[in-house]
Amino acid sequence: MKKSYIAVAIFALLSLVNQPVFAEETGASASTSPSPKMIKERRQDNKQDNKKDKMDKMKEKKEEMQTKRKEEIANFWDKLSDKLARLLENEDRQIQNLMERLDKATSKGVDVSGLKTKLDSAKKLVDDAKQSLKDAKSKVADIIKNNESKDARQKLQEIEKGLREKIKAAHQALVDVNNSIKGGRKEKPSPSPSVSPSASPTPKVSPTPTQ
Repeated sequence: MKKSYIAVAIFALLSLVNQPVFAEETGASASTSPSPKMIKERRQDNKQDNKKDKMDKMKEKKEEMQTKRKEEIANFWDKLSDKLARLLENEDRQIQNLMERLDKATSKGVDVSGLKTKLDSAKKLVDDAKQSLKDAKSKVADIIKNNESKDARQKLQEIEKGLREKIKAAHQALVDVNNSIKGGRKEKPSPSPSVSPSASPTPKVSPTPTQ
């Protein structure tokens, strides 16, 4: 009996000792569960992270679009500048042609000093357009690099407009010289007829005495 009481006492003591430990374990497991506030904060953090990722992707996409558009603008300008350069080369050939024609006229004793002055003025316009094109080419890379594609395109369009106006003025000046040369050709024959009539009246007058 005495041993039974001792066993019961020991069991009771062990039960009392184990009970707080279990309570502590239960409390610890409960404390690891996130509170509603923590859940809300985590959701907000995730939302902000997603928003940041989305903005980063949009920014990256925008930069890619800008790069692509700037490349397109650069390619367009390269083609345009080549086209304008060819136009100016044509004007140079026209100047050379007109100079040769005026030199031939000079060798025949025709006074073409006024036409040569006009041609020199036209040549200066062509040279000015060539220099402007050269200056524009040196600026294009910086304009494209330092501006948004839209602004870069607008600035290059203004440069293109100025260049085309100069080339047009130079071309018109050469056309005027060419027309003047043609007009001079038409005027040259007219003095000959005016001289020959003065000789032709002589035959007309000679019949009169015959009568």
